[in-house]
Amino acid sequence: MRELLLRTAGERAAPLRGLRVLLYGFSGRGFPGGDGVAEAVEILPLLGVEAVYTHESDPELPGKLEGTYDVAIICNTRIGALLAAPRRLWKAAPVRSLWFWDLRPGSVGAPLAGLVDRVFLAYRGRWTAPNGAIYDPAQWASELRCPVSYAPQGTSLRTPDRQPGHPRIAFVGDVANQTYHTGRAELCRTVGAVVMNRKAREDRLALEARLPEIYRSSRYVLSTSPRAPGYTSVRTYSILACGGLLALHRFPDCERLFEDGKHAVLFDTPSELIERLKVLDGDDYARDQIADAGRELHAGRHTITHRILGICREALGIDMEFPGWL
Repeated sequence: MRELLLRTAGERAAPLRGLRVLLYGFSGRGFPGGDGVAEAVEILPLLGVEAVYTHESDPELPGKLEGTYDVAIICNTRIGALLAAPRRLWKAAPVRSLWFWDLRPGSVGAPLAGLVDRVFLAYRGRWTAPNGAIYDPAQWASELRCPVSYAPQGTSLRTPDRQPGHPRIAFVGDVANQTYHTGRAELCRTVGAVVMNRKAREDRLALEARLPEIYRSSRYVLSTSPRAPGYTSVRTYSILACGGLLALHRFPDCERLFEDGKHAVLFDTPSELIERLKVLDGDDYARDQIADAGRELHAGRHTITHRILGICREALGIDMEFPGWL
């Protein structure tokens, strides 16, 4: 998989050779996918792109910000924390991009007007949340006075071994949030998914550390996203990255990202999923084929390295890596 990542990312990096990129997150966990940024910082120089990562708690932060960069990619959903960042951050590069993966654009972005040249959101299109609130990415364009583009989340490569003792169907995530995750609890109960979620920070971090093994070792891993067009949870890509067999609750137009029966099992209703998994239960080869194809799809398109290269290409006007769909 690493060879596939290097080949496909190398093709994207060709016109960016010699570029210097500043990656800025907070508390060392600012980028989607957690440690995906560490993988990108290792791989990008192999492709001719220099990448420097820093964050709010980095003891080397002042020195790193004194460097000169061509592009800065700033990643956070805490606008207040971004406004408290060193002023030098906004002068470290002539092109500054905000990668914002929250689903709620709006007035929170207004204080950043004039500080960023382009904002990349992890979804596309106007949508209505279960509570009736209407969200529209166009709000960002008017409030930040800059173009809005689409860059989904991504993750790093993972190579866990399969371990015994994990559930037939695993689900990792919050089932109590009725604003954005309505229906999750009922879905999990109906299909028999084992819900894994932790509220306390230390417990949550301990669970996150085990996820590669859990995703790889469970027979199926359930993923469901808010019903926004083009948005999928970062956990979806994490499941693929670990070689898990993804059972994906369809969101609008998800077939343009994943081919049903090839990269994942896509379903609309619990009864549909139950019947399809009954068939797959008796076919080890078919399950392995789907999991392997999903992992290849991730390695060739959906790592943090691919996302960073796509953002740089679009921010510099080379092309639009994410015109709406991958």
